[in-house]
Amino acid sequence: MEFRDYQQTIIDKASITLAKHKFVYLAMEVRTGKTLTSLGIANKLKCKEVLFLTKKKAITSISKDYDMLCPNSFSLFIINYESIHKIPNVKWDMIIVDEAHSLGAFPKPNKRAKQVRDIIKVNRCLVCLMSGTPTPESYSQMYHQVFGIPTNPFKEHKTFYKFANQYVDKRQKKINSMYINDYTRGYETIIEKMNPYTYRFSQSDAGFKVDTKEHILNVEMNEVTYSLCRKLKRNRVIEGDEEVILADTPVKLMMKWGYEGVKKFIGGNPVQKIINSPRQVQEGLAVDLRACNNYKNGSKAAETINCPTLCMLGDKDKMVPLEKGKKMAAKIKNSELSVIKECGHMILFEKAFEMREIVKKFIEKNHK
Repeated sequence: MEFRDYQQTIIDKASITLAKHKFVYLAMEVRTGKTLTSLGIANKLKCKEVLFLTKKKAITSISKDYDMLCPNSFSLFIINYESIHKIPNVKWDMIIVDEAHSLGAFPKPNKRAKQVRDIIKVNRCLVCLMSGTPTPESYSQMYHQVFGIPTNPFKEHKTFYKFANQYVDKRQKKINSMYINDYTRGYETIIEKMNPYTYRFSQSDAGFKVDTKEHILNVEMNEVTYSLCRKLKRNRVIEGDEEVILADTPVKLMMKWGYEGVKKFIGGNPVQKIINSPRQVQEGLAVDLRACNNYKNGSKAAETINCPTLCMLGDKDKMVPLEKGKKMAAKIKNSELSVIKECGHMILFEKAFEMREIVKKFIEKNHK
């Protein structure tokens, strides 16, 4: 087959860049043929084993492009991102990363970005990144797309946070009385640094007539999706093996889990200021709860306590439900249980005076 003139031009130039810098970025819009172009680059460089990472629904069309190209130099293994763990143990000469913008989560890398980084590290191969929209929301999205590539232009910055010190206009934004770091204002210098490795081509460059018509399609979701939506609506959080989906701010989540119902004031204190924290959800609430879940020695540890112990519980506590709290108290020898009515998880703030009296009586009783 013959490539279009612009495709052949990009293949020739990008092959030189890839051979020199070990990676290249094809920022080519949909319908301009970036898949064929990437395969053409692999063929021109006489690669032997090429790995193509993409979304599941694109596998068939990529296979057709490969068959149409009918290259003599390389064999192609195509796999979707969700099946990366099934990649055969082969020494890859080149990896083509489709939909590369999906690796661009920040400030921390997502699972996909880390998986691609690990593949590159093991194979020390050529890397061709592809996306019609490399940074759809923020220039900051570029860092984790390339951070696994040893020759990337930001390699001196080992973490996104160090990268952000130079390339991001860091600010704080206020969400429900809580300030969080905002890294979305990446400087245009990020794109300037990527220019030597990037080849851009649009539909208008190709001479295509762009006539966009929007249609609303109503798609029926399966029951699993509906179930997750209901769970997210009810609990405001879904925690999976790798990621946590949150539907609210840390303050509101703490209030929802800590107390049955949402209050603006507890014990005369404004709720949002009680647990206001600059930490982001991922760095705080989700991590803390995961640590609690991972601790498996609680029951045994409770059974080793021999000194007089006061166990104080709130009857509306959703973090430590009353029945669970009672079971834990029962494991502690010489323990005394006190349940405070109409109280959630934050006893210190919700029922400070009642708590003080209970603690005072306990101390007077056991430490005369």
